[in-house]
Amino acid sequence: MKPCILRTPGLILAATVTMLLVACGGILESGSQPERIYWLEPLAANDGHGEPAGPVLTVSVTVVPGLDSDHLLTIGPGPELSRFSAARWPANLPEYVSSLLIRSLAGSGSFSRVTRDAAAKLDACELELEIDRFYTRLGVSRVPQAVEISMAGIFRCGKNMSPLRIVHRQSVSGGRISDVVAAHQQAINDATRELISTLSNLHVAGDEMSSIPALPGSSQIVATT
Repeated sequence: MKPCILRTPGLILAATVTMLLVACGGILESGSQPERIYWLEPLAANDGHGEPAGPVLTVSVTVVPGLDSDHLLTIGPGPELSRFSAARWPANLPEYVSSLLIRSLAGSGSFSRVTRDAAAKLDACELELEIDRFYTRLGVSRVPQAVEISMAGIFRCGKNMSPLRIVHRQSVSGGRISDVVAAHQQAINDATRELISTLSNLHVAGDEMSSIPALPGSSQIVATT
C-alpha cells in the first residue's frame, strides 16, 4: 500500500497564490499561449434608399510613435506602454482603423464615395487624422480599467478647412481579453458616430458659408470650427 502524503497548509497556500498570479497575469505576460487575431466591426450601413448625393471623401490615418503596431496595446500604471500577450489586430493600427473608418463613412450615406486614394477626385473633400490614443488603461494592480481612443486632424472641403478632435473612453467590464475587445468595439463605434456627425455638420456649414457672396474687394471667408 502506498504511503499517504500529507500536504502542509503552507504548501497549499503557496500553490494557491501561484495559480492566482498566473491567472491574473495571463493576458499580459508572454508565454506559450496561442496567438489570436481579434476583429472589430464597422458601423452598420445606413439603410436609406437611393445613391448617396454627398461629395467624394478621401481619408488618411496616421498614428503617433508607439502606436504603429498590430498588438492590442496597454498603458499604465503610469506612462508604461506595453501590450497584451498573444493578442493582435488583423493589421497595423493605421491601416486597420483607416479601413474601419472608410467602411463606416461609406455606409453612412453622407458621401458619394469614400476612399484612401488622395488622387480620387480633384474637388474631393479630405479628412486627415492622427491617432494619439488607442489602448487599454491599466490600474495600479494592472487590471484593465478602460479603453481610450483619441484622434485629431483636419477636414478640408472646397475652400473650407476645419480642425477636429474626437475623444472617447469606454470602461472595461471584466478582466478577460474578450472584455477588452468589447470595450474597443464600443469606443470605436462611439468615436465613429461622433466623427460622422461632425463631418456632416462641417460640410453643411461650409456650404452655407460658401454661398454667401463676398463683398467687392474683399476675400471669401473661410469657415473654421
